Amino acid sequence: MMQQYRGGRPPFQQGPRAGGGLGYGGQHPGRPDGSRNELIDNEIAKALQSDAKLEFWTGEGERKTLRAELLDKKAQETAQKLRDLPTTQLRRFYAPVVAFRQRLRLDRNISDAEVEAQAAYLKASAAYAGARKQPKALVEFFVAATNSIKKREDFEAFARHFEAVVAFHKVYAVENKRD
Repeated sequence: MMQQYRGGRPPFQQGPRAGGGLGYGGQHPGRPDGSRNELIDNEIAKALQSDAKLEFWTGEGERKTLRAELLDKKAQETAQKLRDLPTTQLRRFYAPVVAFRQRLRLDRNISDAEVEAQAAYLKASAAYAGARKQPKALVEFFVAATNSIKKREDFEAFARHFEAVVAFHKVYAVENKRD
């Protein structure tokens, strides 16, 4: 027997909802009163314009080494700033970083331009999340990363830093606090 749907067609084939496809009653999706929070949007837009950078390396040339501070103090500071971000949201960003790092390890032909493009995509994803009421610190984190990642070695360093942030986030996250 065939499934019967209200309106005769499955929901994904029924076209836009009343109100121009913005949700029930023409409201803006995700906001009960249908409005946009301009203050949040402006804060996110300002964060996107930042020229902040993550300093990955000490030394120069062939003697560059990853700064230990990035895996400890800086990672803890970032995790504390992201304490209100649910772990699932943080891992939503971490998964593509790990996947791309694996691609970099397997494929030596990936260009620096593609590395920069991947970083830019993470920044765009964070901007979207920030506009959806995730902490502004998430956007700031990825803006600084995007401003810093120019080569595959930089992406690897960022991935290690992000891994440390995820680990410390488990300690500082509000959702993990016990009374």
